[in-house]
Amino acid sequence: MQGSFMRQLKSLDPRLGCHQSGNGFNVTYKKENGIRINIMRIDGREPDGRDLTQIRASDIRRESPDKKIKRIAEYMVDERMKDRKRAKDMIRERTVDDKIQLVNAFRKAAGVKSNSAFRRVKEKARGKVY
Repeated sequence: MQGSFMRQLKSLDPRLGCHQSGNGFNVTYKKENGIRINIMRIDGREPDGRDLTQIRASDIRRESPDKKIKRIAEYMVDERMKDRKRAKDMIRERTVDDKIQLVNAFRKAAGVKSNSAFRRVKEKARGKVY
């Protein structure tokens, strides 16, 4: 664990700390009664700037709870709209293929010669064309 990480962590909040446990690190928060609570676990690597940005993003004091709730709600609405658009696109892509198959199946059932899905090419006239 680098000393610069600890300095930056303590500059965020002096009650934050980091301890090694097993094959990872635990970022802890010391409550008023002295009990340390694990707020983040980092496995397989040493803590660095990525973890600090994640801790900063989860800090409620930097952003009021109302603003944070509003921001999260807008994000969720945007994600729902993207999911709906993806679902519509997927259905549209499936129905394009299915439409051709349905037409061929109905023609086959009615005894009509089935039509190719490709554009028909007109035969070129041979000889002199006036």
